Amino acid sequence: MEITAGKEDGASPTVSWKELDDACISAIFSKLDARSLACVTQLDRRSRAVASVDNLWRSPYAADFPYHFGQRRQSQGAPWKQWYEQRLASETNWQKGRLSGQADVLRAHSGPVFSTRFLGPPFPPDLALSGGVFGQNEASELVLWDLAERSQRVGRLGWRLAEDGMTNLCGVFDLRQVPGTRQVLCCGFGPEVNVGMLEPRQPCGCGDSEYGCSHLRVQLETNLGLPGGNARWPAARQGWELRHTHTLVGHDAACPSVACQSGGLAVTASFDGTLRLWQIPAELGAGAAMENSEPVVLSAAAVLRDPFSVKTWDLESGKVALRLAGHEGWVWHVESLDDTHAVLLSGGTDSSIRMWDTRAGRQVQRVNICTETLYPIAGMCLRPPDQRYVICGVFDGSVRVVDMRQMRTLCHLEGHSDRVTRVSCNGDSILSGSFDTQVNLWTF
Repeated sequence: MEITAGKEDGASPTVSWKELDDACISAIFSKLDARSLACVTQLDRRSRAVASVDNLWRSPYAADFPYHFGQRRQSQGAPWKQWYEQRLASETNWQKGRLSGQADVLRAHSGPVFSTRFLGPPFPPDLALSGGVFGQNEASELVLWDLAERSQRVGRLGWRLAEDGMTNLCGVFDLRQVPGTRQVLCCGFGPEVNVGMLEPRQPCGCGDSEYGCSHLRVQLETNLGLPGGNARWPAARQGWELRHTHTLVGHDAACPSVACQSGGLAVTASFDGTLRLWQIPAELGAGAAMENSEPVVLSAAAVLRDPFSVKTWDLESGKVALRLAGHEGWVWHVESLDDTHAVLLSGGTDSSIRMWDTRAGRQVQRVNICTETLYPIAGMCLRPPDQRYVICGVFDGSVRVVDMRQMRTLCHLEGHSDRVTRVSCNGDSILSGSFDTQVNLWTF
C-alpha cells in the first residue's frame, strides 16, 4: 500500500504504508467509524494490533450508542472494544427480538406477583424488588433479588410486613423507588401508601462507603426457604431490611399505582377517582430516632379529580390541561418519551399502544398488541436510556416488545402460565411478574 502526500512545490511524494509509524497509523484509524475500523483489522497483523488499541473504540462507541456512552464512561472494567462488541450484540438481539438465552425463572413468591421494579443508585447494580399477595387475608409479600450473577441468590423482605410496622399495607400492588435515595414507596389494596427505607443489615467491612459498596449483596443466609403464610418469618441474618418511616393518608379507596420523580414529588392514583400529589420528606439516616416511633401521617399537597381518559394536568391549578381521547377501554398506563412530555405512550384494556403528540393534541400512531382476542395490557414500561422499545405484560401470559421507531411488535415472549401483571426494564434485562407466582428474567 502506498500513500500520496502533496507539497507546496507541487511534488507528490509516495510514502509506503510500511514506512508509517504506529502513531501515524493510529491517528488515521482514529478518524474511522466502527465498521471501517473492523475492516482494517483484516489488512495485516500490524493493522490489527493498532486497530485493537482500546482508546480507538471510544469515539465509535459514543457515535453509535450515545445513550449508553455515559453509563460506560462512569463504569470500570472491560475495554472499549469489548464493550462495543457486547453492546452491538445486545442491540442486534433487541432489533431481531432474540433473547441471549433462556429466561431465568425466579421462584419465591407464595401468591400472585403484582409488581416488579429494578432499583437504581445508590443501590448496587442489578438489585430488584417484586411484590405481591398471599393467603386469604391478602398479606403483603416483598422479595429482593440480586440479579448480578444471574442466580437465585435472594433475600426475602416478605416476612409479614404487619409485624414490621406496615400494618395498613394489604398486598403489594405497586413499588417505586424515590430516585437517588434508599426510599421505597409501597401501595396495595388499601387506601394508604407506605414509605420505607431499604437498608443493608450488615456492611461487608471492605472499607468502601456504606451504601456504595459493591459487595453489599444479598446472601444465602435468608429466610427464603420458609413457606409463605407463616405467622412470623424471622429476618434474614444478612442482606437487606425494610424500615417503615412514613404513611401517606388521603385516599378513600385502593391505591394501585404510585410514581415519583427526583426531589421526592410523588403522585398516587386511586379507585376513588382521584390523583394526589405528595412531597416525600428527605430520607432519614440509619438509626434515626423515627425508627421505632409511629409513622408520620402526611397530608396531600393537592387533589386532582377526574377518573377518565388520558390527560395532562396543570399542577398549579389542579385542572385538566389536555384531554386525549381514542382508547376503547380503560387506560392503565401512560409513559413519556422525554422530559418535555411532548410525546406520550398509553396502553390499557383495549390491547393497544397509542402514541400521542401533546403539542398537537392528537394521536399519531397505534399498535395493536393482540388482534383476535383483546387481552388487557397490564404492565408497560420503556427501555432506558434511549426509550426506543416499549415492553408490555399482557393478560394472555406473554411479554411483548414493540419497536417505537417501526411501530411494530418484535417478539412475543412466552414463559408464564397465567396473566402477566407487571414488567420493568433495566438495560438489556426485563423483569416480569404474573399470577402464576413467578418472576421471570429475560435478557437480550
